[in-house]
Amino acid sequence: PYHPSGNNQLSLELPGDGQNHQVTIADSQDSACMISSGILVPECGGGGPALCELSVAAQLNGDCDSTGQVAILLDVSHQNAGSAFNVLIDGVLYPGSPFAYDSAGTTQLTLALTGNGETRTISVEDADSLSCTAQTQLLLPQCGPLCVIEDLSVQGAGQKHIIYVTDYEFVPKVVNALVGDTIEFVWTGQVPHTSTSDALSGPDSWDSGLLGQGSIFQVVPSKAGLHPYYCQVHGGPNGIGMSGVIRVTDTCNNGTASLSALFSVTGGSPLGYRVFIDGQEVPGGPFAYQNATGENSIVVAMPGDSLQHQLTIQDVEVNYCAKTLIFQAPWCPVPCMIKNVEVSQGSEIVHKIEVTDFEFIPSQLT
Repeated sequence: PYHPSGNNQLSLELPGDGQNHQVTIADSQDSACMISSGILVPECGGGGPALCELSVAAQLNGDCDSTGQVAILLDVSHQNAGSAFNVLIDGVLYPGSPFAYDSAGTTQLTLALTGNGETRTISVEDADSLSCTAQTQLLLPQCGPLCVIEDLSVQGAGQKHIIYVTDYEFVPKVVNALVGDTIEFVWTGQVPHTSTSDALSGPDSWDSGLLGQGSIFQVVPSKAGLHPYYCQVHGGPNGIGMSGVIRVTDTCNNGTASLSALFSVTGGSPLGYRVFIDGQEVPGGPFAYQNATGENSIVVAMPGDSLQHQLTIQDVEVNYCAKTLIFQAPWCPVPCMIKNVEVSQGSEIVHKIEVTDFEFIPSQLT
């Protein structure tokens, strides 16, 4: 658990191999709340262990499927490696990373990539040693229609977000929404489930009861913050089993405006998309498509300055699959705050006059 002071310390043991390692801290409930840092570990005794070595080869493993994806067979050879490795496509972490090594010394892995007719760079990186890497390139076929992003718009509060209650899973597991948005749970699985908030009381607590396929239940969050929930039959509070999180943001907060970006996509890639405000990438990406062949939405924070800005949505795998919207941000003023007021009397009163070049400030004092 976190320390109540907000300051936390943790002791770790890392291989003393003289290599770079990456340490990542992630919140157990909010997957987007995380931070990483690299550290160079010294060699410890006996000249240090043998260095990690990786090599990788990639080849097509079949034709395009009905969704425009193509299977890639990856052969990763490894010596003196750690316990697992990450896969990156053109520098973007592939979903499911890290993957465990096979004890035989060669690990085979099948990836699904969008057939966009372009050459892709596939890299592998030891999860325990950042300097232990290998990469290869592969030309993919063109599968199906080109990726296209359309109908980009920005909206304030009042949008609807759908969470599908499938068999033993809420999809998507994490939803970003604004205060006043409607969260609609739609039961699509064969097995009955509940949607029950971790909160036991208050305006943002809820319990749908046990519902089955075809049922609909709505929640309208009234406060910003994290609103975790679960199925009473197949999960529990604090992220146990079948559970999810609704991350709710105020539309205006201390000079920052939050709006819902709505768009549709055709042939979206499994690696997701990036979001840019005025050409600067929004942190936390890439973001997974809610629907790779339909409508999507995401809450985006931006300056609440009532000025024009540029919002860009770009597919991760197909760089020309992008759309930009010029829009006017709402006015979200920074609230006036007066702090550190001190009241003195009698001999405790001290008047200060600043002596500048050729001027006293203030020039008059009462």
